[in-house]
Amino acid sequence: MSLIKPSSVISAISGKLGDTVYARNRGGMYARAWAKPSGTPTGDQTDKWDIWTLCGASFAGLDSDQLKLWREYADRISAKNRLGENIRLTAQTLFTECFTNASLAGLTPLTEPHKASNRPAITDTEGILATTDGTNILDYRIGRTNAKGPGNSGCRLLIYAAPNLRPSVRNVNNQFRLIAVGNANNTITNVTTAFQDKFGTSALVGQVAHVKLRVIDKATMLGSSAVLLDSIYT
Repeated sequence: MSLIKPSSVISAISGKLGDTVYARNRGGMYARAWAKPSGTPTGDQTDKWDIWTLCGASFAGLDSDQLKLWREYADRISAKNRLGENIRLTAQTLFTECFTNASLAGLTPLTEPHKASNRPAITDTEGILATTDGTNILDYRIGRTNAKGPGNSGCRLLIYAAPNLRPSVRNVNNQFRLIAVGNANNTITNVTTAFQDKFGTSALVGQVAHVKLRVIDKATMLGSSAVLLDSIYT
């Protein structure tokens, strides 16, 4: 389904319209031909099936008082659609987000929401260090990533990576999978082995390494927006 924001001319569009898909990356809006989905789940979806199964059972087990708390909490949490417009979350949507975040970050999911409603944010990151001997990866590291959450409990850092791409492809990569979890505001994180386990060892000079970083607040289980990084293999 497409989302269109009308004005005197169309100023924003996202999703499928006819045989064309509209999206946005750091370079701006772009369009591509639609291809029928294969029906095969992505690697990221496969990684989350067990979590979502447990999440569904946990939400179904909430009592009326807990459901009321999640509904009230959802009304206080800011969220936007693909066009950047504010939307209202449902209790189940927010519960699923927090449950999934907690599970991915190695935290215990909440049955009742926290009081704080501010999302955590990544304040700065030192980026990616990616090196190769011309054939195989020598080093794949994420520099120190600092984050700020609504409380004093700190944040967990989720590191998503995607297969290496040719130098001409910088911003469009839909194959991200979680490869490592650590603590924000920490030192350099070596994810060489974790990346190789998911995507193999090969890397050529000039290829592009892609990473997405998110942080999860340890108290609220709310997550930040993703920060996309890329770096040329040297």
